[in-house]
Amino acid sequence: GLEWSGIRAMANNDITPQLGHTFSLRFQKSITTDNANILAINTSTYLPGLFLNHSIGLDLGFQKNTPTIYYFPNEVAFTSGVYGKYPSIYYGGKISYNLPLAYPDYAIWKLLYIKRIFSRGFFDFGYFDKEYLSSVGVDLKMNFHIFRIEQELQFGVRIGYVTQLNDV
Repeated sequence: GLEWSGIRAMANNDITPQLGHTFSLRFQKSITTDNANILAINTSTYLPGLFLNHSIGLDLGFQKNTPTIYYFPNEVAFTSGVYGKYPSIYYGGKISYNLPLAYPDYAIWKLLYIKRIFSRGFFDFGYFDKEYLSSVGVDLKMNFHIFRIEQELQFGVRIGYVTQLNDV
């Protein structure tokens, strides 16, 4: 594959970059006589939000999966809340707004350290072999560390609505 990114350095309190762009192009082909292949293009743009540490994310994706017997795993992020779809051609986008809610910097002994609580509102849309599906929703997430391990972990909940399926 081919990947390119130009992203401005992030502040410690930023959830996503304030300014930047990424691009990736991937192609895979089966080595058997099945002749299955996949082509995927992803692009993301990051823009500053209305306030400090807020950000806007714009994502576009295209995928052409040519399965015969074998179906390659998806290389693009499908519309949130849509599962069990295996389109030959998918294209869609995502618009999100990220905002921090709190920086508690709260430790419970040496067991748990809560770094940040934040939210992300989103609108996703996509065409699955000409079938249009979109979703809207909000994520509530928390960044934390356990047992003083340096690796940051994330936990969250999502509520979303797939508009065409009337499904929460």
